[in-house]
Amino acid sequence: MVSAYITYRNHPSLVLAQTLASQLTNKRIQVYLAPEDKSVNYREQYPTIEQADVFICVIAEGTFEPRWVPGTVQYAHSLSKPIIPVYQGNFEPLASSYPDYIQFLLAQDGFKISSVTSEIVDQIVARIYAEVGKIPGNQILIPNQYIFLSYSRRDSEIMN
Repeated sequence: MVSAYITYRNHPSLVLAQTLASQLTNKRIQVYLAPEDKSVNYREQYPTIEQADVFICVIAEGTFEPRWVPGTVQYAHSLSKPIIPVYQGNFEPLASSYPDYIQFLLAQDGFKISSVTSEIVDQIVARIYAEVGKIPGNQILIPNQYIFLSYSRRDSEIMN
């Protein structure tokens, strides 16, 4: 089963992260959701991040201010995990004001969402499968309904 680790800052992204995790689970993606209790040392999440095929970061105002989320992003980046940013609402951070691993995250093709719809979940699932399919030696079977979404998204990016 394909898996994803989701990191987020509790305020304002907890509900969005939980909803996304639930919907991805419904689509047969094993989800590791960062704990709500951020008093836990983020380094304790390293084994879980290592297990996940893909790393998803929900990004909103203030996401990178405490050390917790940047610490998990930095570790996923050091492992060369496929990273998918999910921007909450209209938030657009200035990449140049962050360390290189955050700039890398912000440079990735991501999703802007204000609510979790079935259409956006299908697009994220397609992206997860596409990223996992790029991992050398991985022989994951991509469900047919996500192959089309993955290619149609890439084609539309090339056209823009």
